[in-house]
Amino acid sequence: MVDIPVPRAAPLDLGKPVARLFYNGIPLWDAISSQVISLTFTDNIEGKADEIQLDVHNQTGEWFENWRPEHGDIVEGSFGYLGGVMVPIGTFYVDKPCAKGGRGGDTFSTSGQSAPVTKAARTEKTKSFEKQKLGDVVKKVAKDLGMEVEGEAPDVYFDNLRQRRETDLAFLKRLAKDYGAYFVVKGKKIIFIDRKKVDEREPIRTLTRGAREIISYTLNYEAAKTYSKAKVSYYDGNTKKKIEAEVEDKDVKTGDTLKIDDKVENEGQAKALAKSRLDDANKKQWTANFTVVGDPLLLAGQPIALAGYGAWDRKYMIQKARHQLTRSGLTTAIEIAGVRK
Repeated sequence: MVDIPVPRAAPLDLGKPVARLFYNGIPLWDAISSQVISLTFTDNIEGKADEIQLDVHNQTGEWFENWRPEHGDIVEGSFGYLGGVMVPIGTFYVDKPCAKGGRGGDTFSTSGQSAPVTKAARTEKTKSFEKQKLGDVVKKVAKDLGMEVEGEAPDVYFDNLRQRRETDLAFLKRLAKDYGAYFVVKGKKIIFIDRKKVDEREPIRTLTRGAREIISYTLNYEAAKTYSKAKVSYYDGNTKKKIEAEVEDKDVKTGDTLKIDDKVENEGQAKALAKSRLDDANKKQWTANFTVVGDPLLLAGQPIALAGYGAWDRKYMIQKARHQLTRSGLTTAIEIAGVRK
């Protein structure tokens, strides 16, 4: 996620798109740019690591041996427009080198993801966290993985929180989904941030119907699987008390109630759980896909708005951004979902 303080105009006529790549710290782009078929960078808001893929011509066969990436090698860099803003892509760890060929010639592809694949990250654990806030739990897990935390977690308190035969990253993913946070791993950083604080940001851009930078779009609306409210009801056998909480979705006028009976310790946990589960269940009510002239600053976690599309005119959050650089130029494809009120 990149903070952008003010709304911006569309990135038309910005000149030549360019990338800067470093392979294990060594500058790479100038040496291979003439061979590049495409460079694709995919940015995800939560739950899935970011991805990078480089496709090149391999006429000389150098990518079979001398230039062949090894599993776990590090790719870093930035992309944007020559003389303009260059956006860092973060750190990626190579995981899938692939060679192809035929009568049309030889090509080589290599891909990587932003989450390092370490033994500690793959190990399932069972442990308890006593009398801690969610943010403190996240920091402790990150420390055990040798990572840093970026972002402020939702204000939720636990008397006893259990990690149940889960990897650390799966545990954090569950906590984020249940208590209203965006969570993603970017290199050695764990992004764990209160969803409400991100959703409250003002749109950085408005995509207006008929604008030249829009290449294509699809608008979607789904009402069949949406809920007007969520209700948590849990009986605590230790205290002999029932803990309940109910929240509403103001965007859904009529609908079923999402019923949740997961364990909670107090009303604060119950409200946070109900709100997060309701938002997640209704996320697909208003969605859209846009492909536009390449904009490096359209990244996952940035809010945008639509105009000129009638009922779809509202604020959205970018869930996924796919930036692709080819000889034809730079394009950006985004998946967006309506921000819940």
